Formats: sequence, structure tokens, C-alpha cells
Amino acid sequence: MHRSVPLIAISILLLGLAGGIYKVHFPPGPIGDEPAYVMMAESLWHDHDLAYDHRDLLRGYRLWDQGPNGVILFTADGGKSMFYGKPYIYPLASLPFYAVFGIQGLVVFNMALFLAMFWGAVWWWRQESGHVALFLGGFFFASVSFAYVFWMQPEVFNMACLFFAVLIWLHLRRFAQWSPRQSALMAIAGVLIACAYISKEPTVLLGGPIALDLLWQRRFKGFLAFAAPALLGLAFLFLLQRHET
Repeated sequence: MHRSVPLIAISILLLGLAGGIYKVHFPPGPIGDEPAYVMMAESLWHDHDLAYDHRDLLRGYRLWDQGPNGVILFTADGGKSMFYGKPYIYPLASLPFYAVFGIQGLVVFNMALFLAMFWGAVWWWRQESGHVALFLGGFFFASVSFAYVFWMQPEVFNMACLFFAVLIWLHLRRFAQWSPRQSALMAIAGVLIACAYISKEPTVLLGGPIALDLLWQRRFKGFLAFAAPALLGLAFLFLLQRHET
């Protein structure tokens, strides 16, 4: 436990940094696709929809002096109604953090996911000797991926979905026989792959090695436990977005 104390302290410090950094109103304004995801989170929380109307625009100008630059929208009725043209899964997942911290909650959410990946890696290599935590800290926090924590976009969310799906798979490969608990974990991995796909379609390819390995090992029940929730989750998330837009 004493080895974890410095890591816990650093984690709390980083979460405080995410909650306090002057990010939202930082000039010249939002970067990349940030306005779309930020405003989608606001719309889901305040308006309970993914429609873009005057309420969204006014909120955008309250956040940024130059307004919401670069929002991608689409219409199915010649412009009478407008909808956000980005996947909704990341703003939806971040809503509990938005409810507590406001817009800054998206940065806190990203940091929490990044730290969860770090702690997952520490857990996986906990039996290794040497300064494992130090090397893992360098791998995570000295990499360019750490910069995405401070972008209110789904990159870290995508990383986490894939990271934990692979971590579950590696963990379960150690078991010769699977109980219902192991099958449930495999189902969670499938749902994570579905979430990653909804957010960024090419990421689904990283579920391929997991499926092939399960078939190669003749873990057919495990394959079904992985594939069925992935397909059902994908269908549900797709239909929900279609209904909301």
C-alpha cells in the first residue's frame, strides 16, 4: 500500500489540475471539434436532445467570445431543423462530470479516464520487479497522448474503451475455464468496442484480434459473450442516435 501513496497523491493533483486549469474560455476560442462536443453535452443535459437551435447558439456565445466556431451540423428537412453531426457517445458518457463541474467536467472526465488507464496498467504489471510505476508513468505522461486530456474531444475516451477491452481480454486469457463472471467481463469488453466504434468507426478493427484469438482458442462461448453484446450495444446506440436526430 505504501508504494501506492505517491501515485494516489499525483492522481489527486492531476484531477485538481484538470478541474482548475483555465481551459474553457482560453483565447482565441475552441480548438478543432471541441465546440461540437461541448455543445452536445450542454444540449443533452439542458435540452435533452441533439438538436441545434437558438438555445445552443446563445450558450456557445456565453462560452466563447467568437462563438462556436467549426460546429458540424446536418439537416434532413432542408434546414428547418438542424442536428449535431458528431457521435454523441462521448458527450453522453461525460454527462455526470458535466453535472458536477460544468463544462470543465469534460476535462476532468478525460483526466479520470487517463488515470484509470494508468492504474489499470499498474495493476496488470503489479507482479513485475523494479521501478514499474516509474516506467509506466513515463509511457503515459511523457507521451503525446497526454495532451489530449486537455482537449474536450473523444480521443481519450476512445483510448480508454480500447485499452480496457484489451486489458480484460489479456486478463481472461490466464483462465483455463471461465465462470459466469469471466463471461460477463468479456461482455463488457464487447460493449466497450461498440462504444469505441460509435465514437470512431475504424477503432472496431482493434476488436478483431480479440475475436480471432477467442476462436483460435476454441472459446466459442467467450466469443459469443464478446460479440453478442458488441452487436447489440452497437445496434442500440445507433438506433438511439437515429431517434434523437
